Amino acid sequence: MVPVEGNELIEMMKFGLGWKMAYLWQDNHVKLIHRGYVFKLFGHFIPLPITWLLGQGNATETAIDEHNFAMSVDITHPWWGKIYQYNGQFKVKEAEYKTDQLQSEGKS
Repeated sequence: MVPVEGNELIEMMKFGLGWKMAYLWQDNHVKLIHRGYVFKLFGHFIPLPITWLLGQGNATETAIDEHNFAMSVDITHPWWGKIYQYNGQFKVKEAEYKTDQLQSEGKS
């Protein structure tokens, strides 16, 4: 995710396509609210008016405890309604790296 300004982020996907969203805290949930799609070209984010084609994505995340959260994601198309949805519980895990892995990745 790339922070943009204020409470807006862009989640980058393949081929330079990104989903721009705003996040807010509401009723003990983090809500990710659709702000459009962008194309990254030479370090610049160019707005793409394609929500009518791909649909509008929204998500809600809820903390269950210190290490677990629930998430719900949906994409709603303006003509066909909800075209994609998933819900689930996830466990936050810290990545364990060995010193030699960090050196081979150039991170030490």
